[in-house]
Amino acid sequence: MTTEAGSEGRVHGVRIADPFGIIDRRVWNAIHAGWYEAAECIALQRHLRPGDRVLDIGAGCGVTSVVAARVVGEDAVRCIEANPRLKPLIEHVAQINGFTRLSVLSVAAAGASEENAPFHSAESYWASSVKTPTAAAVRAEITVPAMSLPALLADFPANVLSVDVEGGEADLFAQTDLAAIDLVIVELHPEILPPDDIGALYAHFIQSGLFPDPQGMTKPHVAVFRRPTRVRARPKHSVAQH
Repeated sequence: MTTEAGSEGRVHGVRIADPFGIIDRRVWNAIHAGWYEAAECIALQRHLRPGDRVLDIGAGCGVTSVVAARVVGEDAVRCIEANPRLKPLIEHVAQINGFTRLSVLSVAAAGASEENAPFHSAESYWASSVKTPTAAAVRAEITVPAMSLPALLADFPANVLSVDVEGGEADLFAQTDLAAIDLVIVELHPEILPPDDIGALYAHFIQSGLFPDPQGMTKPHVAVFRRPTRVRARPKHSVAQH
């Protein structure tokens, strides 16, 4: 898949520049069209408030992390990204948007306690995952460091989880106590996960006191779960597209 080293764009008010040639044409097309990570960014801007601490798991090129940092401050955001190629890109995107201290951890987030995990690198980083991609060619399988979600939360206490792990979301939450979490924004991948896994994920959130917020969602595959005591910061909000 063609990459475009040196290309630049802007989406959701976030400037994106890729001097490394990592972002491929498919992702650039989404950026230039204004819908790259749109539902996630709208949910973050709608729900986040100052004082929140955000663990952004599956940060991609860093757009969602920058959107979060603009609301809560960069010291209250930690990016988790399993793809080691993306760490310098995330840091670069953060820096050109004025965030020089944004914390980026290059590990795979796992449900169970693990030291390492297999990572499937697809032609487009967008589809790379600890799960075998189904709709994109696997370029390589590598082993990456892994940390369980409880360990990540112990290292960086957060009350908000933003998650896009390309089908790994069911395993990620399976063994995690969510008592300290009051907001979860998670992209679901029904093309990878069977309905019973997605149903079990919903059940786990509800049993943990986190309930679906249909009014907080702009697309059905990007689900928002929040505690009833948490009021949406901005009931109506539209993200700048360019």
